[in-house]
Amino acid sequence: METTRPEDGAAPIAYDSYGLTGPIALFLQLMDRLAEVAPNHARTEIANWPADDHHIFGRLRIWAVGQPIVTPGESANILLGFPDEIFWGSEHQRDLLYALRDRWDDFSAEDKTRVELRLRTTTYPWSDSAPGVKARKSALPPRSSALAHKPRPRVLVRRRVGNVGAALRRKGLVRTLGRGSGGIARTRGAKHRQSG
Repeated sequence: METTRPEDGAAPIAYDSYGLTGPIALFLQLMDRLAEVAPNHARTEIANWPADDHHIFGRLRIWAVGQPIVTPGESANILLGFPDEIFWGSEHQRDLLYALRDRWDDFSAEDKTRVELRLRTTTYPWSDSAPGVKARKSALPPRSSALAHKPRPRVLVRRRVGNVGAALRRKGLVRTLGRGSGGIARTRGAKHRQSG
């Protein structure tokens, strides 16, 4: 499945995109319209999406995380409720990172701490029998394996993330802003709000 989240300022993903991407993009555009005209119905629809689907509804729930119709607390709960296969998997990685970036400034300090904890302490659930897994696990900080191999989009990291943040900075994945920015790293090439 290709990304269903367009670049900032770009046209929406086309309905005739390859495979399931086009129909999902169309559905998300219809959900945007529903959120405008009947926000309560849109919230009800989102709440009824199954949490155990890792493919289509997983992508839809990632979209919901980034939408202002979903409260920041609920966005954080959806994000943190994803199993590691969705949270760290390459299939949804770009869309998930954009959703996280889009809502980061809206999260409470407690929710930011919860997300940071997940970033520091979890990783993709590789089987130990997969080739090179033991070497990869020992070479990388616990949670950075999914991000270390993908240069874009860049992830948001607050200064106190510690050794994981330092490892990501060394690999060129993040850049920490000064204290006036709340310690949030800016994604290269992406414009977003800075708290100050």
